[in-house]
Amino acid sequence: MKIIESPLPGWAWDLIEAVERGERKPDLVRLIDWRTRRNAKYDRWIRQAKAGDFNGTHPEIAVHAIESWENRKASRNLSSSGRAYRDWWRPSGTITVTAGTEVLDQRMVLLHEIAHLLTPMLSQHDLAWRRVAARLYSKYGGPEVVAWAIEHERKPLLINLLRRQHPDLAAPF
Repeated sequence: MKIIESPLPGWAWDLIEAVERGERKPDLVRLIDWRTRRNAKYDRWIRQAKAGDFNGTHPEIAVHAIESWENRKASRNLSSSGRAYRDWWRPSGTITVTAGTEVLDQRMVLLHEIAHLLTPMLSQHDLAWRRVAARLYSKYGGPEVVAWAIEHERKPLLINLLRRQHPDLAAPF
């Protein structure tokens, strides 16, 4: 039985089920906590500056500050992050995703964390994990996720593996 601690997009639910079916691992993901990025400080600063409640700041400076904060908020919200847990204090098969605004990034992060659940406990981002992650990206994420991963994944050895497997997608996204 899956436990969902927060609203999960329908495509994420479908993706988890497809991976569990395709990998023959029912109930691989047992608990999922799906969060969205919140940058309350930027929201507060923007709201204060727009209301003119910024301690006598010159209007041109406030306009520049608002633009800067909106850009920072947008760039910080773009990327997603996640964590897979197989520890003694959490149920095995627990995934936490903090979702950014880009759906391809959300899909990549979800598959990244599922790859951790499919590899041995001590393998972090070693060769076994990279092979599983590359297979999941290709099989369940499709060419869009593979291209996104080549451009945005933070694991250089995984990127090299994906480039070798998908030379047609190795061009910048």
